[in-house]
Amino acid sequence: RKDGRTFLMEINPRLGGGAVASVHAGADIPAMIISEMFGRRPAPVVPKADVLIKRYFEETVFYEA
Repeated sequence: RKDGRTFLMEINPRLGGGAVASVHAGADIPAMIISEMFGRRPAPVVPKADVLIKRYFEETVFYEA
């Protein structure tokens, strides 16, 4: 916006699995939502440098004997 304010809009009513990456990188979206719920202004986002997040998925299959 021209007035310098930042707006956060989440269309999906849930936080996706990648939200944890945002939190670790400095954008604590759950804390922002809670702040707004109580009528407080969310803390400014301070991006963190040198953050590496690795995720993997493991599948375990069980067969009936």
